[in-house]
Amino acid sequence: MLMLVNVDHVNGEALPYFIESLMAKGAQNVHVVQAITKKGRWEFLIFVDAPEEKIDPLGDFLVSELGTIGLRVFETRHVKFAIQILWFQLIIRKGEQELYRQPVRVKLIRNSQGEMGSIKAEYEDLQTCIKQLQHMEVEFPLSALKQLVEHMALQEKRAVYKDLSLELQAVEEVETG
Repeated sequence: MLMLVNVDHVNGEALPYFIESLMAKGAQNVHVVQAITKKGRWEFLIFVDAPEEKIDPLGDFLVSELGTIGLRVFETRHVKFAIQILWFQLIIRKGEQELYRQPVRVKLIRNSQGEMGSIKAEYEDLQTCIKQLQHMEVEFPLSALKQLVEHMALQEKRAVYKDLSLELQAVEEVETG
């Protein structure tokens, strides 16, 4: 089910709290979009994707926290694609010296025919790697690391960036749906 709430009296700084709370109470996803409403007022549209049995408790939270006077509920059809999580060990070397080793997850998303639709390296894993490299005073753009890891997961398992060599070693595959 998809719930929609619009509010024009909420401070944007409080939105992370509302999003985290909704997720903790059973929402599957939450999106907040800023918009303009009547009389030129700024408002937030809050979309909450949740199972039907969570509509009342989530609605109760929204009325108590946001003071909303109502919510709209849409019956939706959610098409989920199969996701395969590939675990790799990312090894970064400079010459023969190993600089860093980090587990990295890569999501392989399959289309309705079971063919590969897209591949996405897990942001949190890449961010951990970049922060550690920065700590070691090695500059490496996050966008470049993401592209290289995704390419290596599909192809060669090895890549070079400036004076660094990267390698992915497969660890595990997990089907999630």
